[in-house]
Amino acid sequence: MLSVGPDLIIADEGAGPPEAISVLQGAKIPFVEVPEAYTAEGIATKITTVAEALGVAEKGAALSEKVKADLAEVSGFSAGVETPKKVLFILSLQGGRIMAGGAGTSADAIITLAGGQNAVSGIEGYKPVTDEAIIAAQPDVILMMDRGEASADATANGSADHGAAKEGALAMPVIQTTPAGKNGAIVFMDGLLLLGFGPRTGEAARQLHDALYAVN
Repeated sequence: MLSVGPDLIIADEGAGPPEAISVLQGAKIPFVEVPEAYTAEGIATKITTVAEALGVAEKGAALSEKVKADLAEVSGFSAGVETPKKVLFILSLQGGRIMAGGAGTSADAIITLAGGQNAVSGIEGYKPVTDEAIIAAQPDVILMMDRGEASADATANGSADHGAAKEGALAMPVIQTTPAGKNGAIVFMDGLLLLGFGPRTGEAARQLHDALYAVN
């Protein structure tokens, strides 16, 4: 990294390994750590931190206010939802095991911002979940990351054919026991948009909200 001669290094909070970060911080190059956060105010802070580091504080302030306004608008839509959709975020299906996003994850946060309810909020982090936990959760909708098979428009309205990923999920006996499985209610979204928690998070929350409540 130092061989490319950077004038500035911007890193996520908690980036590592610690030994590498220590070397970078000792290189006499401006080093800015951006705090990780999953709230509207936290995202605004991330934006302004980066903008100030780049010397464009006014643009950062304007962008952060836009993101907060976008998220407030989605929150208004979500306030009118009487029964939030229970959403199961599946990170992977490797080896027939479901790796889901629990509390404290970016997946949990974006589901909440979009007006949904995390179906497995009783676990922490991204962890494999048992069949019993999925059956107990009874998700209304399954949320997965788009691997690039479909356009953003198709992903937003849930009409895209995501081939093996969708078929693999719906073929699992445990998924078939859930409302999501019975209704084929699987939403795909671009992973960086969905979980990035940056300037496009308002767009992500709105897109997910629309997708969740368009699913029958």
